[in-house]
Amino acid sequence: MVATFDPPTDVRQVRMRGPARLEDQDHARVRRLYERYVDAWTPRWERQATSPGYRLWSMSPDRGMAVAYPGLEDGPAFRWSEPTGLFRPGGRPPV
Repeated sequence: MVATFDPPTDVRQVRMRGPARLEDQDHARVRRLYERYVDAWTPRWERQATSPGYRLWSMSPDRGMAVAYPGLEDGPAFRWSEPTGLFRPGGRPPV
């Protein structure tokens, strides 16, 4: 599950189920992923990203659900039960 909780303006959840696996360490890949979210790459981030105990995992979702609660009001939940059901033609989530 991935969640953002900053009420009342930003409450979101994404839940997925499916097969997952641990990936081999790949420091360059970890750095590319972190750089999307970290404003400044520091020695502390370098230590974290290259730690011997650090592992990436990947997942192929079979089913899932995504929902947002703007203003803490109920919003539509987007659900899928197979990878092809995630988006309809035209890139729109199913209703």
